[in-house]
Amino acid sequence: MNHPLFAKMRSALLDCVSSRDHSHDFSFYSSELLLERVRLFAGLFGLASPAWVLVDRWLLPGDVLGAMMGLRFVTGLLLLLIALFPVKPSLNRARLSATALVVVVMGFYVFVEVLTGGTYPSPGLIGYTILPVLLVAVLALLPLTILESSAMLVLVGLTVLATHLSIGTGG
Repeated sequence: MNHPLFAKMRSALLDCVSSRDHSHDFSFYSSELLLERVRLFAGLFGLASPAWVLVDRWLLPGDVLGAMMGLRFVTGLLLLLIALFPVKPSLNRARLSATALVVVVMGFYVFVEVLTGGTYPSPGLIGYTILPVLLVAVLALLPLTILESSAMLVLVGLTVLATHLSIGTGG
């Protein structure tokens, strides 16, 4: 089946799976778009993180509130650095920025889970468990190939699994 339609479909599918055969121009445009979106979401998360202290004050016990405020400040600062740090567009730099976004957000998640002893058992804190799901939704809005998205999803999934197994809430 060497019909031209099948060749085009195969090429389009392979382009979705990997960026290996993308043209230089397409890779450059994709890296610019990826950087713009990473900056947008890093900025939004960076601003929301310290602002969420008001919710923390309402929901969290006093013994963890100070540590949570510090954690939110550091996380917000790191995310704003990702959002504001000038990066020359290239596919590798854009991927690194996207990975940094995932690592910072998931690092925050890990510290929250450890700090609170696991939020699943506490009905008032169940909302804190939504962060990995929110991050996966954000990843869906980034121009990533299937392989890139899969790598990010594995990073998120393994982080959640390892965190809950280590604090004893992994079932």
